[in-house]
Amino acid sequence: MTDVGHFVGLGLGCFSFSCFALICSSTLFGSLTSLHQRLVKIGRRLLKHARYYWLLLAEAYRFWRLFDSTLTMIATLPLPEG
Repeated sequence: MTDVGHFVGLGLGCFSFSCFALICSSTLFGSLTSLHQRLVKIGRRLLKHARYYWLLLAEAYRFWRLFDSTLTMIATLPLPEG
């Protein structure tokens, strides 16, 4: 495992952070290929959920428009006399 303090103490800014990220990603995930595969998998899952919730919102919008138009039609009906 790499010592984090060593990279932070260098004070090389972005370069040290990118080296640290590269070393950590290769030690935690085995290789950059497996890290890439995990990120792609997470992205696919995120898109799947986003599509689901987008369709759910669209369906709810259609329902409420239909419900609103039904209430409007009921409101325009004449009241019974008597």
